[in-house]
Amino acid sequence: MMSVLSELLERGKFKWLNLVAVVYDDGNVKQIQTYKQLFTIAEKVSDALRKKLDSNLVIAICRNTDLLTPAILCGSIYDMRSNDVVLLCSPLTFDPSIVEIFITLTSGASLLIVPDHIKLKTKEILPIIYRRNRVTVIQATPSLIQRIHPSDLRNTILSRSSSLRILALGGEKFPPLNKIREWRAPNNKTKFINLFGITEVSCWSFYHCLNDEKFWCDSEDVPLGIPLAQSTYKIVNEEGVEVLEGEGKLYLGGYDRLCMVDEEILIFKSEKLQNFRDSGDIVRIDCERRIFYVGRHDRQVKRNGCRLNLEEIEKIILSESQVSDCKAVIDDGRLVVFVIPKQDMEIDRIIEYLQSIIERKLPRHYIPDNIVPVQDFPITKHVPSQIIHSY
Repeated sequence: MMSVLSELLERGKFKWLNLVAVVYDDGNVKQIQTYKQLFTIAEKVSDALRKKLDSNLVIAICRNTDLLTPAILCGSIYDMRSNDVVLLCSPLTFDPSIVEIFITLTSGASLLIVPDHIKLKTKEILPIIYRRNRVTVIQATPSLIQRIHPSDLRNTILSRSSSLRILALGGEKFPPLNKIREWRAPNNKTKFINLFGITEVSCWSFYHCLNDEKFWCDSEDVPLGIPLAQSTYKIVNEEGVEVLEGEGKLYLGGYDRLCMVDEEILIFKSEKLQNFRDSGDIVRIDCERRIFYVGRHDRQVKRNGCRLNLEEIEKIILSESQVSDCKAVIDDGRLVVFVIPKQDMEIDRIIEYLQSIIERKLPRHYIPDNIVPVQDFPITKHVPSQIIHSY
């Protein structure tokens, strides 16, 4: 990473030397760093990043090294400019953060860094984004945006006068268009982009830009869109036959996009090798070759860009003697756990106890937004919507 960072800064340092590269804002104090200062301390930053990313490291290798996939490619999609301000939404352990960093550095723009604990407090993060720094580009998971009340979105980052040019949503299923319409104020000009990809193929593989007319089409699904450069795909049914129209499992990769994960070793040969990864996602391809997300082939889901298995949560909770039954569901990006407690347990105590168990035994992205005690479950495949929305 250090060599790439140095090369990018060398290319632009004479042009951007005195421009603001990084802004750290906690809502009270701003700390600003120019490209000249950033270049001076780049090696120290790189060492710090290496310590944070020493496990589960994903290395993306492309034969054409001039195209730093996907960062520079996303830069062209976002039409990045030197006066842009990009919010660093993703933690450094989530690969889209690399895209956010490099689209900024390759365009002479400014990267806004906000403390993690403030990102989750909508009343604190919105003034920082909207008023104090006039952010122009946000790349985030849908669930992060959905934490903000629609009226707050319409009055700030998705208002008529908003500075936000680009809102790119990825890492999870793109929200329904009727929800997007609730977010936007009349005459809002922000461009929405649907991003899709997996960590094993260096973050993003597809993108789809929504034009303004699309927002007013009723019940129109949003396609995954166009493959990024050097990206390709195939859709395979349960028999292993490639699907040209219909549903199947999506595989991502291609001839020129080779990725190694953890201890994997790729043997490079002189001829081109096709390398596909199982995304674990079921998609539908129509007669116009448009691809639409259908769902997971198992009970794995994405939340805040991280994969989790709903059965893992249920397994942990059901191991507790105070619980008779349990169901974990994702609803509008929120993780909700329904439990049938034993009758001799107080409701408040069981919620607090189960929350502590999950926090102790599972990763952070498994922590539910709500634990809801219920008396029983209907004998159907899915928990009905009236129960989900009753908490």
